[in-house]
Amino acid sequence: MKPIPLKILNQECIHKRVTKDDWQAETTVSYTLENVYIEPSNSLVKTKENTEVVASSMLFYDMVNSKCKLVDAEAVIIFNYDDIITFNSIDYRIIKIDPIYQADLTTIHHYELYLR
Repeated sequence: MKPIPLKILNQECIHKRVTKDDWQAETTVSYTLENVYIEPSNSLVKTKENTEVVASSMLFYDMVNSKCKLVDAEAVIIFNYDDIITFNSIDYRIIKIDPIYQADLTTIHHYELYLR
């Protein structure tokens, strides 16, 4: 599969990786995601808790053309459930992570993240 074209990946957002301590207090580390595509959605998805919720948006992150930046340096991208995506000053939570694989079934082509 060819990478998703840059003319489609014309947006950027903030990814806040969320961690919780023993008392469930959240701390975040922020990354800029460049060359992504976010579209509105009304998809019904199953969460990791096996409940059905409506995703309000989907984020497409291409493994070739999208970039994850942390203070002017490349960062390794790791998406987790309940991480925060900020786009157009609105905070969304990741409710489902779909890695889409190349034909070889070992290499990830892109991620589709369902947001709420």
